[in-house]
Parts: sequence; structure tokens; C-alpha cells
Amino acid sequence: MNTFRYPPVKLHNLPLWSILILYFITILIPPNLITSQTLHWRNHLIHLSHILYIGVIGFAVLASFLEGHRIDIQKDMILLLLTAVWLMAWYHSVDRKVSLQSTLSLLLKGPAVGWVILKNVQRFRQAALVWHGLLIGILLAAAIGLLGLALASYNLPFPIAIGGRLEGTLGHPLPLGTLLVFGLALVITSFPRFPAFRVPSTTLLMLALFLTISRSSWGIALVVLFALAVSLPEARPLLKKTFIPALFYCAFLIPILLWVNHSFSSDYKANAAQRLSFLSTSERKAPSPNSVPMNHSEPPNPPAIPKQPIAHAVGKQHRIAAYGIVVKMWRARPLLGWGLGTLPQLYTRYAPPEDFDQYLTPDNMYLRLLSESGLVGLLTCFILLGSWLRASLAALDKDPPNQKVPRKALIIATTGILLNSLFFDSFYWNSVFLTLSISMALTASPWYPNNHHFVDNAC
Repeated sequence: MNTFRYPPVKLHNLPLWSILILYFITILIPPNLITSQTLHWRNHLIHLSHILYIGVIGFAVLASFLEGHRIDIQKDMILLLLTAVWLMAWYHSVDRKVSLQSTLSLLLKGPAVGWVILKNVQRFRQAALVWHGLLIGILLAAAIGLLGLALASYNLPFPIAIGGRLEGTLGHPLPLGTLLVFGLALVITSFPRFPAFRVPSTTLLMLALFLTISRSSWGIALVVLFALAVSLPEARPLLKKTFIPALFYCAFLIPILLWVNHSFSSDYKANAAQRLSFLSTSERKAPSPNSVPMNHSEPPNPPAIPKQPIAHAVGKQHRIAAYGIVVKMWRARPLLGWGLGTLPQLYTRYAPPEDFDQYLTPDNMYLRLLSESGLVGLLTCFILLGSWLRASLAALDKDPPNQKVPRKALIIATTGILLNSLFFDSFYWNSVFLTLSISMALTASPWYPNNHHFVDNAC
């Protein structure tokens, strides 16, 4: 029986532009400015961020359908499986109302965005559009952060730095450092028509990365650069021409920037000395609401911060204690977990009184997934990562020589985000999770030459 299908509509990359515009909004507007805007409807508060993400991503999905793209059960099986598991975790959640927001948020910015990129990126020119958009957004975020640092005395509407660590428009140094490492891996493959932009762009990224004082991001940046040098022998001369001058420029600019902002300079020295000393201890103080905005992928009403801060090494001791707490939570619900977004609410239930602190997180995305979605959810994510790597390597084998360098760089850059996820809750930062979803789908999609003729999958 023949079924009627509407002919595809040519929308000239409108779904891709929709996702890129959402990406720019997410990375350039501080999260506390987005989540603080609400509407009243029938005695309920509706966050404008919900309307923004649902509206833009829903429009991109609808535009993809109008262009003739459809859900293919065989090709999209992993994305559908992840969606089903996260919905099962929500249904099994201890608090469905709290978990619903995080579940929908992750589904929109993960499987939905990935599906749009996978279906719409079919040519090399489209792939170049997307990865240049990602890089430009990161460069703008770094530039705004550094400019705001130099002009900090002018009372900007959002904080640029907290405790001597640059956070820019992202709300925290860790997501900023993660995206800066991602940008460093892409800079050598970008701006082919304007190669003179590469050294200034690399200098900007390295300068901002240094000022985040993120030890994990520094280490992963070295791993990423080493991987680029080993896997891209043809790009080694370009790496030398780009990164060595950038190092000299950073060495010249960092003292000037710290001298311009004297208040940040003193905080920076104290924080750097503390974080670079493995034996140092400090009294942890709850951050102000304006300096560390609420993660806007999580429920809007987290539990109250305990008033007794714990004195311990800022990063290492917190994570060691939190890992044991998360394992206790997982043992209570090993298969499907407690529900996405519920860990802050349940953390204090399993933590002993002396381990209370203001973070209420293990600072490890994989352990958090284990507690919130159980063993089933974590294994599903690992299956997705394995499927992504296999599809990306298969596409790499089919690429012509001029396309292998950018795809390899994107694979390495994406791996950098996954490594950084060992040190913070990456999926719950919209800017980081959007970047991860876009880059994973981008590396797994086929990049046909611009003059290639193929049959649309709607025909």
C-alpha cells in the first residue's frame, strides 16, 4: 500500500542555524540572568529558560521534519534507547516533579539536538559552519571574560571572576575551562581563509584558560595537545607556528592584565597558591547567589545549604568524601537510580554531618549518572559513547585527506570534554552539554563533498 508523503521543503540550513543561535545565547548570556526571568501562569512560575529551549529545539526538530528527515529506528536506536532509559529513570524517581525538569532538559539538549545535527549535516560545508560556530562562541565567551576582568570596577551586571578564578559568562571556572580546551583543539583546523586569526585566537584561549586556575583543565589541555601532535603529523608545523607564539604572548599579557585589575590579582595569587599546593587546607565558605548561579538544568529549589562549612582541601578531600556518599546512594537503588536531578536533594540524607558542604555533588558526571539513573543509565551512556566512537572512526576512514584533519581534531576535542566530566557535572551545564551533543553528532555524521549528489532520505 502506497502512503502519501509531503515533499521535503528546502530551508537552507535553518535547523542548524537555530541550534547555533541557541548555542550563542547559552554561552554568551550568564546562566543567572536566564534563570532569574520567570512568568506567572495560574499561580505557577514558568522559567523563560524552559520556553527558550523547548521553543528553539522544538522548532529545529520540526524544521528537520519539514526538510524530509525522519526517525530511523535502526540508525537512531542508541538515541532512542538513551531516551527510553532516562524516561524510565524519571518514572522510577523518588520525586517525579523534581526530576521532570532535569529529564526534559537533558533529553532536549542531548538526544534531540544530536538528532538534528545528525540529520542535517550532510556536506563538509555544513560541518565547517557548525564547528566554526562553536569555536566563535567560545572565543567570544573568553573575550568577554577577559574584557570584564579588566573592567571589573565598572559593576557589570554579572560576575566575571570568583575568588581569583576567571568564570566569564559561564558561571563557573570548570565549564569555562572545559570549553576553552575544546576550542584549543579546533583552532588549528579553523579560519582557512584567514590563517592570521589562529595565533590571536589561540592566545585568547590560552590566556583565559590560565586564569581559570583549573588544574584538571590544564592537564587535559596538555593531553589534547599531545594527542593532536601524535595523531596529526601533517599538522605539527602548524601547531608549532600557532602555539609557541601564543605562549609568548600569554607570558607578556598575563602580568599586564593582573596589574590592571589589582583586586583580582590579590585573589588570584591567594587562590593559585592554595590550589597548586596539595597540602593546603582552607575554610570553605558558601558562595554568594550572584557569584555562582544555580545550574539551570536542575530543579529550581535545591535544599538549603548547611550553615557549618567543613575545613578541608578544596578539591581533593571534597571529591573523596562525595564519591563514598554517591556509592551509598547507588546501592540503595542500583538499577534505575533516584531520578535525574535528584542528587542535590538527597545528598544530605546520606552524608554524615561532618561532610556537609555547599556543593552537594560528587563533581563527577559519571558517578552522578550512576546514582541518578542507576547502572542501566550509566551503561547506556557508555554504549552511546562506544557507538559514537565507532561511527566517527568509520566516517574518518571514508573522508578524503582534506577532511581527516578537522574530524580528528573534533574527535579529540570531544574526548577532552568527556575527560573533564570526571571533575564536574558537565551534563548539567547547558553550555557544556550543548557543545558535547553537537560535537558528538558532528563527528559521527557523513561529510560528503560539496559537489556530491545523493538521494535525500525522504525520497
